[in-house]
Amino acid sequence: MISYSSLEKYSKGFTLIELMVVVAIIGVLSSVVLSALGTARTKGKDAAVKGAMASSRAQAEIYYSLNGNYGSTADSCASGVFSDTRFAAIRTNVTNNGATGVLCTTDTDTNANTWAYSVTLPSGGSTFCVDANGKAAMSSTAQGTGLCG
Repeated sequence: MISYSSLEKYSKGFTLIELMVVVAIIGVLSSVVLSALGTARTKGKDAAVKGAMASSRAQAEIYYSLNGNYGSTADSCASGVFSDTRFAAIRTNVTNNGATGVLCTTDTDTNANTWAYSVTLPSGGSTFCVDANGKAAMSSTAQGTGLCG
């Protein structure tokens, strides 16, 4: 005859099947959370790039107030307002956050009065552009006129 105390000994705890079901549920939930986290990271990088590019407008205006123009005609990021150390630091921040396809332009005057700066966002495909007129727009690129188009 089996005593009550020996049954009590075997009735405590979980079966192997119950533990495997719990582990499987935790695995499914963690994979859903991790996939959502990847999307949030990319959106965060896009926001960081847009924020840094918006601050480049302020730096360009400081450059303009010190120099009276945005520099010589430039279709590269190596001259005029784009070569300013503060603007270059912003550009480095933008590329460190995963932006690609950086395009910097000014108007065709010897002493430029407009500028534009565009990149392809880290999420891929979409471009973002800011310019001297205060425009900050998705799906537009810096044009040779020094404005977003």
